[in-house]
Amino acid sequence: MPYGTPSNDRQPQAMVQFLVNVIDFGFDLQHAVEAPRVATYSFPATGSPHLYDPGLLRVEESLAVAVRADLQRLGHRVEVYADTSFEGFGSVCAVQADRKAGVLHGAADPRRRVAYAAGW
Repeated sequence: MPYGTPSNDRQPQAMVQFLVNVIDFGFDLQHAVEAPRVATYSFPATGSPHLYDPGLLRVEESLAVAVRADLQRLGHRVEVYADTSFEGFGSVCAVQADRKAGVLHGAADPRRRVAYAAGW
């Protein structure tokens, strides 16, 4: 199942969240791509000047309010962004082969309007 995303330091965060959604929660690809994401800024950025913002956690607005509150109780400064924002949440796209059925499943992230999944 090849998959990936642009987004610099948020790449591994978005990709792990996607993979957990597929493997651990059993989501189909598109559901896994569209599920709410979070992004931490608590470590120095790889790009110069290596800025970071300890404690900052950006979350998408569809993340449950109770979960956001729990994160705040744990000490995170939670900033809420629109689900349609490309602001640091990546744009995961994926293809999965179903060898038994002989089909490919694809998913594209609506967070970035240039991402499409198409087949023939």
